[in-house]
Amino acid sequence: MTGLFMQNGVGSLKAALGLAMLIGAGLLLSGCDDSASGVARPGSLRPVKIAIAQSAAGLRTRTFPGVTEAARKSTLTFRVGGLVQRLPVKAGQKIRKGELIAGLDEIPYRNVVRDREAKYQLARARHDRQVVLFGKKLIAKSSLDEAEAALKEARAALDNARLDLKHTSLRAPYDGLIARVHLDNYQNVAANAPVVTMQGADKIDIVFSVPEQLLLRARRGQAAKTPFKIRFDTDTERVFIARYRKHDSIPDTATRSYRVVLEMPNPEDLLILPGMSVTVEADLSALEKDSGAPGVLVPVEAVFEQDGKTYVWRVDDGDVSHKATVIAAGIEGRHIRLTGGLEAGQRVIAAGVSQITENMRVRPLTKERGL
Repeated sequence: MTGLFMQNGVGSLKAALGLAMLIGAGLLLSGCDDSASGVARPGSLRPVKIAIAQSAAGLRTRTFPGVTEAARKSTLTFRVGGLVQRLPVKAGQKIRKGELIAGLDEIPYRNVVRDREAKYQLARARHDRQVVLFGKKLIAKSSLDEAEAALKEARAALDNARLDLKHTSLRAPYDGLIARVHLDNYQNVAANAPVVTMQGADKIDIVFSVPEQLLLRARRGQAAKTPFKIRFDTDTERVFIARYRKHDSIPDTATRSYRVVLEMPNPEDLLILPGMSVTVEADLSALEKDSGAPGVLVPVEAVFEQDGKTYVWRVDDGDVSHKATVIAAGIEGRHIRLTGGLEAGQRVIAAGVSQITENMRVRPLTKERGL
């Protein structure tokens, strides 16, 4: 996982825009050739295809299907083996930190503790006698060293026995939910064998996939600041807010999409379990580069370049053409987003732009019905 997202060069945007404009102009160069296809006869208005610039502000959101996952998930095990004698939990049960999940038969471990305690007391008594004898110079230093080592060994064995006895009780490490119970009561279980799967109850993850093209257009670090709207299929009327947590840096080999994980508080009044379907709504204007002004959308074929500048043919209320300088910010499917030079609602010529001149009288092209 890495922080969102990658950089995208300005040159690649210019190249993509140039290619789109070139293709659009080439395909539609002869889009209006005669009275039926667009060339004006003497004394007549030139028929042209008209498009209306649409505000991109309301079109900068996108929805993605997603699923819920546990934000925190643990498979709990015993560190020692034995016979399960206590199993008070069930799948789906909420549990608080420190509450008992399962317990083993303690008798064998208590017996080991008593055995280790006796051996420790014996080692300590022998050590004390060796200390007295060494003080009277009746034994060598090596004898005292052996007694000290035996005492430490007995102490370590006692500590391990007490720790094993403590581990016969399995308790919740945090507040959460028992997702699955892997065994039954009065069943022998080995050390480190799964006992229960537990999930955190305070937060829930939302997982969805983002196309490669969209990820490349995103601004680095902006996702962490951007809220995402979440709607659950079980309660579509309510909207919840989730925040970006992480994303995969390697795409899916089949779809070329990236897995993104959001995080949100688990609603107290709505039962949310892993695997539930959700709809994620993302505000692309807040995520993408050059998103200060949403701008307007026009067809790719309406935009052309001359002398290193980008233009469209704007049509005024009197159906007269005017060349307007615009600023292209990116391609949106079959449209180009313009962030300067054109306002929403204004009309532009969307076909045969190479045949238009300044102050040309035009008329909207309408298709005739017939055979």
